[in-house]
Amino acid sequence: MSSSPTESTSSKPAFLANVVSPDTSVSVRFNSEEEAPRFAVGYWSIRGLGAPLRMMLSAAKINHDVYLYDIVEDGDNGWKSSYFQTKESLKTESKNALVNLPFVVDRKECRLICQTNACFAHI
Repeated sequence: MSSSPTESTSSKPAFLANVVSPDTSVSVRFNSEEEAPRFAVGYWSIRGLGAPLRMMLSAAKINHDVYLYDIVEDGDNGWKSSYFQTKESLKTESKNALVNLPFVVDRKECRLICQTNACFAHI
């Protein structure tokens, strides 16, 4: 078992595969398991509230995926992000009306958990 993570472009998992479309996707692996990791963490492409979730998984050496969403200024129209386009689909597919960032995808239980403290408790 390797003690340092490897990063690579991840393939999308079966659960929420058709709706999770991040700007950047990173797969963090601590061993050579071929199957998709149990957890994925989604957040803006900054450290913020997503960083402690990623740190918890990394400290425990748990394989996971990271979904990062960029947000950019759109002139007079405000802001734009791929997250805004996928949020409604995430709500429908996960049956979670309170979808927000950060979120944790638990592929084993087929759940999408939102809100920072709920994510901490679940992991």
